[in-house]
Amino acid sequence: MANTTSIPGYAAALAQYRVEQEQQKPLLRKPFIKYGQCLWMAAYFFQTGGVLGSRYRDKLDEFGWAFLGLHGQAGAMKTFFTDAVGDMSAVIMHCETTLDYVERTQIERTGFKGELSELLLQLGMEKVRPETAVHLFHSYAQDGSILGAMKPELFRRLFEETNKKKDEGSWQEARAAGLDLPERQDVLTYEEVEQGENESFLSYCQHYATKLYAALAG
Repeated sequence: MANTTSIPGYAAALAQYRVEQEQQKPLLRKPFIKYGQCLWMAAYFFQTGGVLGSRYRDKLDEFGWAFLGLHGQAGAMKTFFTDAVGDMSAVIMHCETTLDYVERTQIERTGFKGELSELLLQLGMEKVRPETAVHLFHSYAQDGSILGAMKPELFRRLFEETNKKKDEGSWQEARAAGLDLPERQDVLTYEEVEQGENESFLSYCQHYATKLYAALAG
C-alpha cells in the first residue's frame, strides 16, 4: 500500500480549487456546496482520473505520486491499483455513465435506503462542508485513475456513454422548457478531453513536482 507524502498531488489541488470556485458563502454562515452539485462534480473528477490513469498506466509509481500524492517502493502503486480494481469493475458493469457510478457508490457509502432514482431527489439540496467535498472529489479521482489504469477498456466504454451526443429532439425540448443549454450540442472527443486534462496535469507537475514531471513528460 502506498503512503502519503508531502506532495499533495494534482487531484487534491484541483479539488480544493474547484470547491473554492463553486462553494456558496452565505452572510454570517459557513460556506457549503449542495450535495447534488457534489455528485456532478464527483463524476467529473472520476472522468479526469480515468483519462489520466489510462494515459500513464505504464508509469504508475510516478503518476500515483503526482496525481494522488501517494508514494511507496517501486511497484507499490500497481499493487495498490490491482487490489482496488476488482470491486469497482463489478459496479461499472451496471453503469452507463460516470454519474451512474457515483450515485451507485454513494448509496453504498452513505447507507442511503432509497432507490437509485431517489438519491438526488431526496438529498440533492443537502449542504456539504467544503472540506468534505474536497475529500469526496479526491476519492472519485482516485477511483477513476484506478479504473483507467487497470481496466482502460471499461473506462473508455463509460466515457463514450457519458459523452455521447444526446437525442436532438429531447435536447431542443429541454431548451424550449427553459434550461440553460446551447442551441447546438458541443460533444468533445476522448482525444480532446485527454489533451486538455493532460496539459493541466503536466503544468501542475512542472511547477510542483519537477522530478516527476521529467519522468511523466518524457
